[in-house]
Amino acid sequence: MNRLATTALLSTGMAAGVAAIAKKRFDNVTQLQGAYHPADSSRTNAVFATNHFAHGTVGNTVNFAARAFHAFAGDNFSAQSGTFFSSPAAQRHMSMAATPHNNASFAQREHAHFSALHQLHPFDLGAFAGASFKPSQRVAVMNRVQQMDLGRK
Repeated sequence: MNRLATTALLSTGMAAGVAAIAKKRFDNVTQLQGAYHPADSSRTNAVFATNHFAHGTVGNTVNFAARAFHAFAGDNFSAQSGTFFSSPAAQRHMSMAATPHNNASFAQREHAHFSALHQLHPFDLGAFAGASFKPSQRVAVMNRVQQMDLGRK
């Protein structure tokens, strides 16, 4: 087997392994979802803070992204996302209907949180990633989740 074929085979195997781990994390955190009690700043807490919103709300749409990020990264580089999503202001906003205006407004608020955190902690990879994910990109993801009806029902 030549080097290219070996590299391709190893890459495929690694991707399958990562996908399996991500699927297991996604399933685990989905099963853990129950009554919400704010606990900490972790990404797991971000999932719990968004899991109770009705279908068609900003929070329900955001929950899909929170679960997906948790599936791939666990609580690594969470950049105080649990603190943000469990805040009373975010909870009020996420209870609103998932309209283009409400989605854009929440995306601005979320981006402002991560941008401020990145200013305070420029070497925090989670804050950097959150600040790099622009409001327009967040809205595009939210709209796609709604379009594909991927939120919890």
